[in-house]
Amino acid sequence: EVNAAYAKWIMDTTTAAVASITGGCAPKGSIKSQDAAPALCAGGEAKVVWTITDLCETFDVEATWKLNAPAKIAVGTPPSDAMADSCTFANQGEVDAAYAKWIMDTTTAAVASITGGCTPKGSIKSQDAAPALCAGGEAKVVWTITDLCETFDVEATWKLNAPAKIAVGTPPSDAMADSCTFANQGEVDAAYAKWIMDTTTAAVAS
Repeated sequence: EVNAAYAKWIMDTTTAAVASITGGCAPKGSIKSQDAAPALCAGGEAKVVWTITDLCETFDVEATWKLNAPAKIAVGTPPSDAMADSCTFANQGEVDAAYAKWIMDTTTAAVASITGGCTPKGSIKSQDAAPALCAGGEAKVVWTITDLCETFDVEATWKLNAPAKIAVGTPPSDAMADSCTFANQGEVDAAYAKWIMDTTTAAVAS
C-alpha cells in the first residue's frame, strides 16, 4: 500500500506538472530519477527529480514524498506485580477469584493506557494457574502488545505469601501428682481440670 500510494503520487504529480508546461519549443517533462518508497514502519523521505527540456532549455525540478513513521507504542499503566497473604482467604476458590480479578483489572488498565503505534491492541498471551492456598507461590501473566509495526510482551507476577509454619512456644508437657496429696476424687478431678486449663492457656497464648 505504501508503494502504491507513492507510485500514485508520482504519476499524479508528473501528469499535473507536464500538463502545466508552457512556453519554449514543444517542451517535454519526464522523470529523471526517483528514490525507492520509504519502508512502512521506518518511514522517511523519497525524492523524485523531473527533467524539463526543449530545444533551448533543460532543467530539473524535484519534490519529496515523506512517510511519517508511527510513534513508538507506550503503555501508560503497565502491568505491575501484586501480592496477597494466604491467611486473608477462606479457601482456594477465594484465591482463584482474587487472582482472576487482578488479571482482569490489570489487563483493562494496561490496554486502556496504550498510546502511539497504529491502532495497537493488547491481549493475554499466557497465564499461570493461581498459587495453592497453603503452599503459596508466584503466578506469572504475559501480555502481548501488537500493531502494524511492533509486537512485544510485558509481564507481571501475582505472589501469594504462604502462612508461616505454626509454632507452639509453650507446648503442653507432662505433669505428675501423688494420690496421697488429695483428700478425695473431687480434688483429683479439680487438679486435673486446672492442669488442662493452665496448659491450654499457656500453649494457645504462645
